[in-house]
Parts: sequence; structure tokens; C-alpha cells
Amino acid sequence: MGVSEISPPPLVPHFGLESERSDEVSSKRLRAFSVARALVFCGAGSLVVWGLSHTQHGLGFSYSIKFVLVIVAMALASAGFQWWMSRAGLHRRNLVLSLLILDQALFASIVYLTGGISSGATSLLGVTCVVGGVLLGTPGAIVCVVAGLIFFSLILLIVEGARDLLPPDQPDALYSMGQSQTVYYYVFTILMLLLVGLLSGYLADRLARAGGEVAAAKERAKRAERMAVLGRLAAGLAHEIRNPLSAISGAVQMLKTSVKLEEDRELCDIVMRESTRLDDLVSDMLQLSKVPEKKLAPLDLSSLVRDVVELARRSGRGAAEVALRYERPASVWVQADGSQIKQMAWNLIRNAVQASAPGGEVRITIQTEETVRLIVEDDGVGIDPDAQSHLFEEFFTTRSHGTGLGLAVVKRIADEHGIALKVKSERHKGATFVADFGPPIEHPRAEL
Repeated sequence: MGVSEISPPPLVPHFGLESERSDEVSSKRLRAFSVARALVFCGAGSLVVWGLSHTQHGLGFSYSIKFVLVIVAMALASAGFQWWMSRAGLHRRNLVLSLLILDQALFASIVYLTGGISSGATSLLGVTCVVGGVLLGTPGAIVCVVAGLIFFSLILLIVEGARDLLPPDQPDALYSMGQSQTVYYYVFTILMLLLVGLLSGYLADRLARAGGEVAAAKERAKRAERMAVLGRLAAGLAHEIRNPLSAISGAVQMLKTSVKLEEDRELCDIVMRESTRLDDLVSDMLQLSKVPEKKLAPLDLSSLVRDVVELARRSGRGAAEVALRYERPASVWVQADGSQIKQMAWNLIRNAVQASAPGGEVRITIQTEETVRLIVEDDGVGIDPDAQSHLFEEFFTTRSHGTGLGLAVVKRIADEHGIALKVKSERHKGATFVADFGPPIEHPRAEL
């Protein structure tokens, strides 16, 4: 069963994840990463070659210099492959992880050529940890830290137990040190990688969370702007529409009593039905555009929803075509604005009734296990997974005669009260809307 959770603001995902907001953004960032890798390795390789050429006079292209050139060539080749992958749209998390591990291996090779564990190039291993944290968050930083420690430990094993594998053109004194020095450099590097990796991952996660909050704030600002426009439109048109609409409905009701042909009666019924739908649209627009002051007070949710269910049973399709079943505790108290919660419950139940086929059933339940949850379940055709993320947007509807405003009102009220909304649905198996109010409060009389 598909589940869509609506209330929490989305985080801005780290680069390289499948949940990236757009393929175009991922491709651009992956290409920027490939250019940065090429520049870093070219700079580091040039610096190492320059240093080796000044310490190895007359040796020309020595073993170490050739090794460095091979490292740079491998880095450039992988950067070119990375560029091609990004152009082809094949940007995946595993690809970025593989490139980061390769970078750690290449940086460790530079460390091996420039003095082993005492080399100043060990800081390059920390750079990769920072990049891993920025691109993939804490998991990326941890992978880079583990890879760096493995490669650094291999260098230590070569220096201590396989000195015949050391670069033949480098002096032995460069790799010789006492036991205390070896322990110092090894422990210091481990601590440096752990600190840099974990700190960069933590900061990257915080930045992603902050970016998500900024994106949510921008979305709320856009929503408020749309509400302001809709409010002005609704206020200007509501009375202009309702006055002639009432006149039309009254005239058709009188006309229906005087007509004799069944065909004419059916036409009158169509006019009445469409007039009611138009009146519902005006009501939804007014409810969505109004931002009433929230008046919080202790509220018996069980009794309030009971009243709404009874109203639904006596109106519209709930009176004839769709059965409503309500299961509730004797009472459950929450802190909320009663009029707004009644509007939210009415819209959820009305939406379920409209989504149900004739002879179907709508089940309304209040659960109080850990938190207070209002559950509205129908037996309709269900909601397509692609549509679930848009359900609470204004004017979005999956029904041919829907207004697309009722659930938008639900979302606005839920946001104002801090109510978490979830939608569970599967094609041809109905839909379930869950409104989580949080923990219940004590009965107000118990505090006296």
C-alpha cells in the first residue's frame, strides 16, 4: 500500500542521491565535481612533481615522477568518465561513492611516494572526507574515512614490513622513524580523518536540513500569496455568484412542481445538482481564502466528529448511496479550534463519500493508542501514487466533478494546528486519510 506523508517539510537531498529534486541539477553538480577533481589532482600532481624534481637532481623521469603522472592520468580519465556519465544522465549514489573511494586510493598513493605516514600529503585524505560529507552527508563521510584508514594502514604495513616495496628512487631515511613517531603519526591521522569526516558529515546534514526549511518557507510564502489572490477573487465573486444562483435554484424548484413530463423533471434535477455543486465550489473558495484567527481550547474530538458524521448521513450521497460507520471512544480531548477542526473533519468525510461508489461504505475511526488519530477510509478506486503528493494542492482533483479545494482547506487547517497528515492508498482498494493530532490532553474538568 502506498503511503504519502504530507506534513513534514522535505529536506534538500544531498547530491548524488536518487531522490535529487531534478536530473538536470544532479547532472550539473556531477560535472562540477568532475572538473574540481581534475583541477585538484592536476594541482597536487604538479606540486609533487616539482618537489621531486628539486630533490632528485639529474634523475629525469624517475620512478616516483612517473608514478605521479600515472596517478594524475587515472584521475583525469575517471573525471572524463564522470563527465560523460553526467551528460548521459547516469548520476547515481554508487557512482559518486566509487569515485570518492578511488580518490582516497590515489591520494594514498601520493602519500606513499612522498614519505609514507609522515608525509604532509596525508591532509589530502581529509579533503576527500570533506567532499564525501558535502556530497552524500554523513554516510559519504564515513565511507571516505573508512577507505582512507584502510589505505593509510596499508602504507604503514609496507613501511614497517615490506620495505622492498618502497619507491626505489627515494632515500630510506625518508621512511625511517622510531616506534613512538610511527604511533604518533598513525594515531594523529586516524583522529584527523575521524574528526574531519564526522564534522563535515554533520555540518552537511545540518545544511541540508536548513535548506529544506528554507524551501518549506518559500513554499509557504508562495502558498500565502496564492491564498491572498484567491481571497480577493473569492470575496469579489462570492456574492455576485450566490445571489443569482439562489434565484436560479428557487426558480427551478418551483418549475419542477409544475412540469408534467418526466424528461422535464430530469432536466430540473440536473440544474439543481449542478447549482449545488457550484454553491459547494463557492463555499470551498471562501473557506480556503479565509485565514481566521485560531482560538485554541480543550475539544472533545469524539463528540465533534460524531456531529459531523450525523450531518453527513443526512446530506448528499451520504443520505442514500453511501453508508457511514463511526467507531470512537467515549471521549478524547485535544487542544484545537473547534470550528476549524469541524471543517477539516467535514471535508475529509465529504471527500471520502464522493470518492465511494454507490453502495460503498466510509469508515471513520478515532484511535487513542499513543496519539489521537482521526482515520477516514473509503472503498473508492484509490489514488494513483503520482497523484498522492499533489492531493492537498489547490484545484488539484482526481474526480471529474471535483473542485480541488476541499483537501487544500484540510491541509491549511492541519498546518495551523501542527497536525500530521498521511495518505494511504492503493489502486482499486480505496484510500485512507490519517490526521494525527498528537498526544491527548486531560479532561478539562479533571484539572479543577
